[in-house]
Amino acid sequence: RRVHGQRRDTPEPAKAKAPPARAPSRGSRAMSSQEKAVNDALEKIVAAEYRANAVLRATSGALEALAAICEQLQAAADSCGDRDQEDALLEALDEVNNASDDLDTASTKIMAHGATDETKAELGDAIEAVRAVTAKAMDLLAAAGA
Repeated sequence: RRVHGQRRDTPEPAKAKAPPARAPSRGSRAMSSQEKAVNDALEKIVAAEYRANAVLRATSGALEALAAICEQLQAAADSCGDRDQEDALLEALDEVNNASDDLDTASTKIMAHGATDETKAELGDAIEAVRAVTAKAMDLLAAAGA
């Protein structure tokens, strides 16, 4: 690159690299398709920037993916031979159900009341809770061999 007749001795600056892909939520466990579906839907909720209809559409996708995880947790608990593992799976099932309900409630409040500071905070908290319980549920399912 030349600057008006002068030779530039320094090399071109390196192009900015894309940020690395998100690592799996815990340890070296690969992200399952259900966990990826939940995370993708949550990203769509965030990208919707509190536009009510877009938030509701994205929330529907997250709730569908969470329902699939609940089905997996229930099936794993039903077929599990270890009582402690079964209890852990059923507890995770309750946590995923509760987080799903909180996410649904928060997105409905955005629709009903608009994007107030309170509704934005509630939706943000619900998204973080869903991420946490999803990762926990997937870790339990992996440990159960499901």
